[in-house]
Amino acid sequence: MINREKLTEHYRSIGLTGKAIKSILKSHKRLLKLGLRDGRERVCIVDCHTGRIVLKKTGTANYIAWDMKDITSDLVIVIHNHPSDSPFSITDLSTFSKWGQIWCIVAQGHGGAFYILSKKGKGVPHKLSINELKTKMYDMWSNKEYAGASHKEKNIFFVKEIAKKANWNFFEGGA
Repeated sequence: MINREKLTEHYRSIGLTGKAIKSILKSHKRLLKLGLRDGRERVCIVDCHTGRIVLKKTGTANYIAWDMKDITSDLVIVIHNHPSDSPFSITDLSTFSKWGQIWCIVAQGHGGAFYILSKKGKGVPHKLSINELKTKMYDMWSNKEYAGASHKEKNIFFVKEIAKKANWNFFEGGA
């Protein structure tokens, strides 16, 4: 189930228009419905100015790939589903970091959880490499402070830490 109120409130708080929010909420609902049906990840990329969907793609049970080189919009939101209900992967974070036109990235879990990262400055890439992210994750996960935490909890701690260091907004919610 999608929590439309929480999502709408968050999208308004980061400056999106009604038309874009409506399209984004439809994308959340569609991705979750299709993902629950077949257990596969999907991505939908929405233009922040117009609300127009600029890319839709289907992946496997635990991976979806897309190429931002083909996206001509100057400011987009990337929405994708995670059958595992987990937050962002290293690849998600690296892609978000690398491409200035991605203003916001969303992971919609099949259990109703959702995670949103948005850049505080539109169009500002932060350039965190996959190797840099993996090193930071390994360092954090080997810290005894997180020894009793679940994989999902560790991932959330990691994303929050990366968001703080990169000056991104992180928001998490649920059904």
